[in-house]
Amino acid sequence: MCGLIAAGFGAQRKRTDSLAAARRQLDLLHAALHERDGSEALESQLSKILRSSRETLPLAAAVVRDERDEVVASSDPADGLRPLPAVVLPPDTFSIPDGGGRIALAFGGRRLGWLDVWQGAGSAREEARRTLSDLARSVAILLASENPRISPRH
Repeated sequence: MCGLIAAGFGAQRKRTDSLAAARRQLDLLHAALHERDGSEALESQLSKILRSSRETLPLAAAVVRDERDEVVASSDPADGLRPLPAVVLPPDTFSIPDGGGRIALAFGGRRLGWLDVWQGAGSAREEARRTLSDLARSVAILLASENPRISPRH
């Protein structure tokens, strides 16, 4: 009987942990979409988003680079010194290799740069991978907001 009760509590804890992780990921995306308020420099806003992503997702580091591979923002100043990952990750369906991976940041049919990421402790579940893809799209929108020449294709 005690074993059944313990198993029930274990299953409930797993569900609670999954819901809490989903909530943190949703909060990360919400913050990324609402971050651009114009009063703070883009680099500072992106750094805050990247720090939050490292705390929310199983990432060791995250760096936004422009189309010339120059660092725009990073989750930590030391992360900007990491070598460029060699692997380009396909949108929505990826796992991060040991040497890191690059997610293309594009808007309006134009590549604006890269979100370089390195795997942290643990493995990324499907929800975390989707959140990372959505985060990359949000970062691309923020970068595009800085450049009035960039607009979506009609």
